[in-house]
Amino acid sequence: MNMSMGPGEIITWNSQKIERCCYVNLIANFSKENEEEFINQLKTAFLESYSLDLSDEQVHAWRDSFRVMHNVNLHPDISILFEYALPYESGRRPDVILLSNDDVVILEFKMKNVIKQEDIDQVKAYARDLNEYHYESRDKKVIPLLVLTRTTNLDKKIDNIQCVSDDMLQKVLDSIYSSEINVCDIKEWTSSKYEPLPTIVEAARRIMDDEELPNIRKVNSTCIPQTLENLKYLTSYAKNNKKHVIAFVTGVPGAGKTYLGLQYVYDVSDVNSVYLSGNGPLVEVLTDALKSDVFAKKYIKLKQNLLTMELMILIRM
Repeated sequence: MNMSMGPGEIITWNSQKIERCCYVNLIANFSKENEEEFINQLKTAFLESYSLDLSDEQVHAWRDSFRVMHNVNLHPDISILFEYALPYESGRRPDVILLSNDDVVILEFKMKNVIKQEDIDQVKAYARDLNEYHYESRDKKVIPLLVLTRTTNLDKKIDNIQCVSDDMLQKVLDSIYSSEINVCDIKEWTSSKYEPLPTIVEAARRIMDDEELPNIRKVNSTCIPQTLENLKYLTSYAKNNKKHVIAFVTGVPGAGKTYLGLQYVYDVSDVNSVYLSGNGPLVEVLTDALKSDVFAKKYIKLKQNLLTMELMILIRM
């Protein structure tokens, strides 16, 4: 596959060299794709990249989105990605991403004629994660679109998500893009770091040097309160039915998983509970890295903020 990344510059690569993506190309090349060849490319890349079954429904959805995007007139230097897997997100994949040096446009396609709240929530979560965690997207404008392909004359915003029918998609995209497009480095973008905050060691060094830490989102801006309510329900269910329940809480770095576990075990749970973390020697490691005994005291005061940077916790009731 060849991609023209700029005047006189041709970069040759195959789909296996582009991380976490089943298909990526410039619009100039995508517009020339044959549907069957395109679908075969997606099938091959999907089966090689994911340990998932490939259903007829998924292939039908690819055909649907391909036909819509093939009928849209876009600047040839915009990159188009199909099935880009968000890092550390257990295979969550926006259907289509349009990428330039200034904008990341997320298109989630639904073969429906009515707007569903779960579909709005889905594309909103994609936009949030790319905007907050995807390093190469931080200086770009992230624009989420929900595209319904079984209705017409739809163009309205719900919960800051633009909901549009495929016949109105051209109008919406025209309002996003100017006549000039700066090409994005697609390899750099797809292999981007994916982290909302510095590492624990980096954050600790900043504390010791009296530097400011990046803002950490308030707990109430996440789903922690609702998750706590679900855990309380599961606890009650287990007690009343004399069952053992294991709850896995997953999320991207910085989502607040460890904070959730600590709050559940020590503030919410009314049964005997113990919090276990994979970061047992954390204080010792950091104290050694910082060459300072003072860190332990500061760590105790700041541990809730620091612990939100862990990746995963397991809560057993």
